[in-house]
Amino acid sequence: MKYLFLLAVPALIFGHGGEKHEEKKVEVSHDKMEMKVESKEVFSEINNEYLKNIKPIFEVKCFDCHSDKTNYPWYFKLPLVSTMIQKDIDEAKEHLDFSNDYPFISHDTPIKDLRSILKVFEEKSMPPFKYTIMHSESKILDEDIQKVRIWVEESL
Repeated sequence: MKYLFLLAVPALIFGHGGEKHEEKKVEVSHDKMEMKVESKEVFSEINNEYLKNIKPIFEVKCFDCHSDKTNYPWYFKLPLVSTMIQKDIDEAKEHLDFSNDYPFISHDTPIKDLRSILKVFEEKSMPPFKYTIMHSESKILDEDIQKVRIWVEESL
């Protein structure tokens, strides 16, 4: 276990998988699809499907960094490690926060959030490698991608 932690240290140093999240300006779109999804009824339908089929996936794969339900690992108590982990969690939640269900708290529109989530799942770019070293259960599986794809496509 001691050696496994030593392998994780370099991963902790190199951020979260090279993802860069510079401040983005949210574009106002007049796309009919985006205007349709802005209604509360549609949000409610999307959220119902999310709660039933997608949230259980996100709870395992995403919630430690992208929600207020973080399950801190034992090594979080180490001074420098805790600072790096907390910084990553704060940045993750600023980007996309699943704490309050759909529509999510984010710096983008609900439609763009759906598209971004699907892209991240298809590319398996989240969770970052440094996280999966110590949390193998968080790796994205093909069946997860399929469920998220169906949810996003039906939502759009």
